[in-house]
Amino acid sequence: LLTNQDDVLKQLSQYEIVVDEHVRDLLVVPADVEMYDHALVQSSHLILQDKASCFPAQILLDTDRPLRHLIDACSAPGNKTLQLAAGLASGAKLTAFERDRIRYNTLCRRVAQAGAADRIETRCADFRSCSPRDDQFADVDAVLIDPSCSGSGLSGYRVDAMLQNATMSEGDIQRLQSQQIELILHAMR
Repeated sequence: LLTNQDDVLKQLSQYEIVVDEHVRDLLVVPADVEMYDHALVQSSHLILQDKASCFPAQILLDTDRPLRHLIDACSAPGNKTLQLAAGLASGAKLTAFERDRIRYNTLCRRVAQAGAADRIETRCADFRSCSPRDDQFADVDAVLIDPSCSGSGLSGYRVDAMLQNATMSEGDIQRLQSQQIELILHAMR
């Protein structure tokens, strides 16, 4: 959102970075290149995310119909939200829900750092609590649902991913399954 692919490639020309063949605006960084502390990442000009985590947003963006209003039902920390915002046409609206206050604050900070506050409306609320019949959602074209704990976005990296991939109990798995089903059913109303 703050730069373009050509500028990033120029600034990273010392590395063997290539443009991904499947996901729009995705760059493939060699595994031995540490990018977390790079100025482009720290300034939100470059967002680190593994390829598999890019597919849900990419699939929504690749539709043939116009996308005027999207909802990201479980937004934090915001990688897919920012990917969606970058791919939407001018004037399109993205509403990003996050129910956890701490994760919501992270989402808001990242949206602001990426210069996307004018494209993304953030809400600290459980998506399941919004009424699909409310006029403000009458024009929603699509809903992205990727609940937390179903993937790290950068599996195998840093403390966040290690905590997220901690062993889950049978009860945790059942609660996650129930939450995912509830989110899908709510989005289909």
